[in-house]
Amino acid sequence: MVGTVVSQACFSEEKLFKDKFVPSGAITAADVKAQRAVLKALEDFYQQHRLKAPCTDCVASPAQVAELQAIYATPRDARGIAQALGKPHFGGFFSAIIIPPECRRLSRRALFELKDKLQIRALPETSQQKHFAGLYPALTQAIDAGNSVIIANVCLYRDAKQKKCPEQYQHSLVAYGHARLCTPQGQCQEGLKVLNSWGQQWQEHEGQQWFDARRLLDSTGYGKQSIGWLERKHPPEH
Repeated sequence: MVGTVVSQACFSEEKLFKDKFVPSGAITAADVKAQRAVLKALEDFYQQHRLKAPCTDCVASPAQVAELQAIYATPRDARGIAQALGKPHFGGFFSAIIIPPECRRLSRRALFELKDKLQIRALPETSQQKHFAGLYPALTQAIDAGNSVIIANVCLYRDAKQKKCPEQYQHSLVAYGHARLCTPQGQCQEGLKVLNSWGQQWQEHEGQQWFDARRLLDSTGYGKQSIGWLERKHPPEH
């Protein structure tokens, strides 16, 4: 995804759905259905008119432009629409159609100004860390040291018959706070505060709660490099 980082200030869910946008705290099943209809119409348009191969010189027909504009008022011209239709997957078409070119910060580059001062840490590092009791203390120690910790391969959904999480349901998020949460009756569990990539609306509502740390980490399966962060390198001793 290097080169396709988009600022939410430049483009957002509200700008995508326009009159069909509803803040997540007030959204209803009918609202979700209306938003999905927009996405379905875009996908149907792509499947109907997609090109077999990328084409830099192709131009969408006036009928195609009018059909797409009726679904979504894209800023792309006829040539840009044809180039989007040459994308091999709907995701590429979707991004090209809805995201204005000026919202893309970089092209084939990622900013990493502190690369010589940081090092990557990844867990589990030992066999003892391949379960919650062994890994959680190392994770909280990293957070306490001021590091934002990536929790990778969180399984959003897995059928009871599936031993492994389907790849399309694997997700990553960032843990930045931890606490021991106890009820008045003395029942306690470990909790994590997380940052997600699902936009500011999600963060202001669902993201304000504490997440069950054990359930979250167990869903990763404690696979190789399921937890990671960047930390400052210690200067060499003389």
